[in-house]
This record gives sequence, C-alpha cells and structure tokens, in this order.
Amino acid sequence: MYVWLCEIAEEKNGFTLLSSMINDQSLVEKSEVEKAISNSKEVFKERAKEGRKYFCAFIDTQNSFGLSGFKRALEVSKSSEMILGGWANEGKVYFDSIHNYFTLKAAKENCLRESQLEFAYFNDFGEFEGTYKFEKEKWSKV
Repeated sequence: MYVWLCEIAEEKNGFTLLSSMINDQSLVEKSEVEKAISNSKEVFKERAKEGRKYFCAFIDTQNSFGLSGFKRALEVSKSSEMILGGWANEGKVYFDSIHNYFTLKAAKENCLRESQLEFAYFNDFGEFEGTYKFEKEKWSKV
C-alpha cells in the first residue's frame, strides 16, 4: 500500500484519506487504495457540508517521509481522527496525521499550538481548495 500511496501522491499532487478505510497489513491493488481515497472524499464532502473544511497536521508527524514516516503517520492517525494525508515534494513523499476543524478560528488556534504554519481547506465537494499560511504574525490565504 505504501508504494501505491506514493504513486498517487506524485500523480495527483497529494491525497487525503480515512485510515480506517485501508488495511495496512495486507497487499492490496492500487485500485483498492484509490477506492479508499474516493470513499474518504465522500466523507470529507459530508464534513464540508457540516462546516468541517479545515485540516491541520499533527506536530508528531512533522517531516515524516519514506516508509518509516508513513508508518509513524499511519499509527498516529489511527489513534486520533483517522485522517492520513500525503504529498510529493522535491523527490520525497511526505505523510501526516491530520486534525479536521469546524471553524477557521479553531484551525488557526490549533495549528499554532501544533507548531504548524500552514493548513489546508477543502471546498464544499470535499476537495482540496487551498491553504492558509501564517507569516509576519498573521494568517493569509495562499
């Protein structure tokens, strides 16, 4: 599964999924991983309709990349909100366990508490729309 998630992160510029929808103990086809991502998107779409559009990474999974980073982020995600994210950057695939917030204010406050200077927001269709970034003591959309 790790290999498929890396490929998907590179092909689609990242992914977000509910870790409860994947079985990390067995070999699965890429199509099964893609199905889990698709099913997760439907959950995130419903959450977005409820107002839960903001996603911020845990400090515990900061700079998690490679197989060991995947395992750490997956483990943390299973003990929290069950959200795992990944993206490719400069030849590496990074993984994070992620919080999901109802309000922009809560996302901003908790991201600073988690030492995160950037967080993602999703549109009403449960798809990544953009990020907020903390610079010069203020948040701005990027």
